[in-house]
Amino acid sequence: MIIEANVATLKDTVRQLHRKLLDSGLAELSRISIALLDEEHIRTYVDSTVGSVALSHHSKRLNTSLSLSQLVQTRKPRVVDDYSCYLEYKKGGANAWLMRNKLFSSYTVPVFFSGDFLGFIFFNSKRKSYFDEQMLALLRDAVEEIQTGIYQERIMFDKIVSLSKFADKASEIRDKGTALHCIRLMELTRIISSYVANTVEITDREMYYLIKFSPLHDIGKIGIPDNILLKAGPLTTDEYAVMKRHVEYGLEMVNAVCDDKVRQHDAYQMIRHIIGVHHEMLDGSGYPNGLAADEINIFSRIVTVADIFDALTSERPYKKAWSVEEALYELNKMVQRNKLDPLCVEALVLYFNNVSEKGSAASIDNRCVISA
Repeated sequence: MIIEANVATLKDTVRQLHRKLLDSGLAELSRISIALLDEEHIRTYVDSTVGSVALSHHSKRLNTSLSLSQLVQTRKPRVVDDYSCYLEYKKGGANAWLMRNKLFSSYTVPVFFSGDFLGFIFFNSKRKSYFDEQMLALLRDAVEEIQTGIYQERIMFDKIVSLSKFADKASEIRDKGTALHCIRLMELTRIISSYVANTVEITDREMYYLIKFSPLHDIGKIGIPDNILLKAGPLTTDEYAVMKRHVEYGLEMVNAVCDDKVRQHDAYQMIRHIIGVHHEMLDGSGYPNGLAADEINIFSRIVTVADIFDALTSERPYKKAWSVEEALYELNKMVQRNKLDPLCVEALVLYFNNVSEKGSAASIDNRCVISA
């Protein structure tokens, strides 16, 4: 499921560059891939692989990978001549994928921007010891071109990220509950989207944008008066009408900080879907536009379920927190009434069932770490 955009993307840059390198004689360069930092996770973002099915929807906490963490600390590239010499076969992991596809050698480049670590560029080949000094020299321009593409996307995101950080801080000062809700929503979005992507076509870039920008869903609440936003009781009809305007305010805020170039990027389109549609229901009973069924894309459906689940399981001025079991029961009732996407709800049910089977309490703490 691709959101249309009118500007060249990093995906286009990488795939065109890979084809150019293959045509220039580097026929054994099997893969060029980018994985970007997503909070504490390294997540696949763009991949160009020939001769194998690409590794997609892969995410790993950076601090659980000693070798990658060392690259970040040293800020130096790494060459591996033969993975098979020291990697164990691990079902489902990136290492297993590399071994299964016989991508024995690699060249990994950590990418930094203004001192901040952004992610990695991976080059892979099926030929062992492929990345010798001569090959690294031939790839120097390619590395610089990809780095430039990553920098350009980072610059494009900076205004939006700055808006998000400003809204987070403003929310924290004004209402700590709203700020924590936004943080937890990111992790819930990660859980749901990772499961849904097994059935629905979602690209790595789309999943990255969805997780990264999901906290923006309620950014417009900064424009809602305290006597309504923090009211310790049910809202009146008039107050609820004011509350619903946070969707409109959110869209106006994002539009105000994005120039014409950013507005053409698919990340911007994703953000507008997250903000503008996350209160719509499949039966058409939501707001602001009463959208229904296929008018609501999968990204908005994911954020809607994450938003409602966290609202139910969190204490609010007007209610106590529900248990996870009570919240999941309510979500399933909403599925039966054709309000929520069943696959998105199923993702949370299976996740928390798995947590329960492991003997851990099914809960979410205020740092948005899903307890497991």
